[in-house]
Amino acid sequence: AKVVVGALDPNPLVAGRGIKKLKDAGIDVVSSVLEEECKKVNEVFMKYIVEKKPFVVLKTAMTLDGKISTSSGESKWITNEKSRKEVHKLRNKLSAIMVGVNTVIKDNPELTCRLEGGRNPIRIIVDSALRIPMESKVVIDKLAGTIVATTELANKDRVLDLKKLGVEVIIIKAKNERVDLQ
Repeated sequence: AKVVVGALDPNPLVAGRGIKKLKDAGIDVVSSVLEEECKKVNEVFMKYIVEKKPFVVLKTAMTLDGKISTSSGESKWITNEKSRKEVHKLRNKLSAIMVGVNTVIKDNPELTCRLEGGRNPIRIIVDSALRIPMESKVVIDKLAGTIVATTELANKDRVLDLKKLGVEVIIIKAKNERVDLQ
């Protein structure tokens, strides 16, 4: 018998133990085959284990001249069907999607995965002044969990209203009256 290992597990709790057990059992083990390609397949896991940080993907849509909306401020569908499908594939893979409150106010997005059988990421809204509309899709629908990150300056009654609707509200210390993303 022979086992081919693409990349070693960087987790110090298990690193090398599986290979040792296989070798101790008399099984031929070849490791680090296509190692970089295998690490790329597992890049989310590798980033977390090695650096103890989340894997972050920045997605933006813009026109060829660098604009993110039309001159009237309209931002819906400056992309095509193919790129929107790719966004849903990405959402299916990720744990969370984060937007600022202005996106919620202007676009009222669902921030969900539309692929059949896909899973929805947690929706994180950064909203320093708690301006999120109570009737927005991310507040009223139950398609995915919603977390609103705000500051201690936020209206306490509004915090309670959001919590009653099932939204998790996280109070973060303000820096210049804004959510400190550090």
